[in-house]
This record gives sequence, C-alpha cells and structure tokens, in this order.
Amino acid sequence: IYTTKTGNFFPGQKQMLKKWDEKFPLPQNEMDWKTTYYGGKGTISEGLGIGAAIEQGSLVSQVLSQEIPKSINTYLLAGSSADIPFFHNEHTGTSDGLVFLDSATNKAGIANLVGTATIEANHLLLPWHTKSVAQISEWLKK
Repeated sequence: IYTTKTGNFFPGQKQMLKKWDEKFPLPQNEMDWKTTYYGGKGTISEGLGIGAAIEQGSLVSQVLSQEIPKSINTYLLAGSSADIPFFHNEHTGTSDGLVFLDSATNKAGIANLVGTATIEANHLLLPWHTKSVAQISEWLKK
C-alpha cells in the first residue's frame, strides 16, 4: 500500500488508516504481526508499517476535523459480522470484517446525527443486506 519508486498503486488502501492498537490488541499469535504493524522484515513479509502508510496519505484526521453542516441530516449504518469469506477478517475487536465498529460509528464532525443502526452483516454485504435496505428505506421516508 506504500508509495514506492515505481508508483502509488493502492492509494485508497491508505486513505482511511488509523492506529487502534491502544484500544484493540495486536494479534500476537499471527505470523509477522509485529513487522506488519510496525515495519520490518518478518518470516514471510516485509513492510514499512502502518505509521509509514498513514504518513503517506491517510485522510482520517482531515475527515474527522471537518464538520458536516447541521443542515444535512446524517445517518450512520455499520456492520458487526466479521465473516467475509476467504478473507482474513479483523478480529481483535468488533468489526464488519474490515472496519472496527468503533470507527464506523464515530460521530466526530457530525453536527446533525439523525439515526444510527448496526446490522449483523459483513463489510461486503452491508449495502444490500435486507436489514440494511429496510433501515435505509425507513430513513429515506423521513
């Protein structure tokens, strides 16, 4: 996900990175956990770590510091099932497999939060899960 001499091939991967290791434990039973997170050469991987990726382009701080105007009704819909098939799901805290629930439900910068809902769905199914569709339909009627 890093920008290298040959290019910036995955800019979207680093745009929404934030450190959560003070709240959620790093999975110390997994191979290369330390070098993947902090950077370095592990048993099967090598990388610069999350800090380097954040410095190269995370937008989280910028997004959270900008307020959505009070004139805009805002709703938060999040998933809570870490069960994306054939994917190493995030499992050190409640998540939708990719995004921590605490991150997805962060209210920072929202001046007019009208509704929130958490659906038992993973990150990929969340947009079209029947419960999501019903919740969004209900919100749109308001």
